[in-house]
Amino acid sequence: DTFYGHQELMGTYPKKPKTEPFYEAIDEVEIALKKSGYSVKRFGSPREVLIVDECATVGDNLEADLGQVYNITGALDLINYEDLLKIGKVVRSVVKVPRVITFGGKNVSIEDIKNAYECKDNLFGGINAPKSGVYKNGYQVQHMGYGIDSEVQLPKILEGVAKTILIGKVADIVENPKGKSIFGVDSDKIMDRLIEEIKNNNNVFICANIQETDLAGHQEDVERYGNRLEVVDRKLKKVMELLDEDDIFIVTADHGNDPMIGHSNHTREKVPILVYKKGLSSREIGERSSLSDIGQSVAEYFGRVLPNNGESFLKKL
Repeated sequence: DTFYGHQELMGTYPKKPKTEPFYEAIDEVEIALKKSGYSVKRFGSPREVLIVDECATVGDNLEADLGQVYNITGALDLINYEDLLKIGKVVRSVVKVPRVITFGGKNVSIEDIKNAYECKDNLFGGINAPKSGVYKNGYQVQHMGYGIDSEVQLPKILEGVAKTILIGKVADIVENPKGKSIFGVDSDKIMDRLIEEIKNNNNVFICANIQETDLAGHQEDVERYGNRLEVVDRKLKKVMELLDEDDIFIVTADHGNDPMIGHSNHTREKVPILVYKKGLSSREIGERSSLSDIGQSVAEYFGRVLPNNGESFLKKL
């Protein structure tokens, strides 16, 4: 899926996670937070969530696949985002679900967050994030995956040799502490920002993620899917015009999402890897065994090596 596809592109094969309602992990999470010095109490019925330092909650994500994601929801007027992330990392260190999402917003109180508590199926207790108001002002978010080691991924490996810029949803889900992360969803704006960053940088690795085709696939909206493809296609021409003989431009995908398949889930097509470089034509890089081959090729381009995964196809170019 989107999350693990991006991690693989960056050079990591995540461990196999488990599905687990938060109530099954709450004792372990509570103990870990208290050991780390936090004040923790329980709230909600029939399935409890944790309130941490009267500024954040920990519970099930109610918008994603139930039992696969836990949310840390914070009031950023009461805690800064860096400290909220520390809470998220404690939770991440002891749970085995695929994702822990740490996010918060301003102009909300802990009471606003508590008032958005809901329980689904008498099993999953959490905060209804849109209802809490955290998305409205000063929203910040980071996704932390199970078995993800950012120390062996491209943003870390390229430190000191190239700047890493992440644009779009990839900025939400890949750690990039020394680089530049630009959040957004609108395809027009993401392509415009990609063009701007190409113009303003020389020695740089840029990864831009178009999410709206994925959203249109989930919505089974064929017209929107086609429209978003056309928006991106028009602006790809501008991107290519900016590139010189030293630049390499790759178009790929993290998964399929056919809007006409008859269901709203991801689909299982093999994804293309289209490579553009001025003066280069009629090259075959073959069927690849891993999305990490792209990441390894990027690493080799900058004179580095991803330590765990991927086989570079740079020499084939």
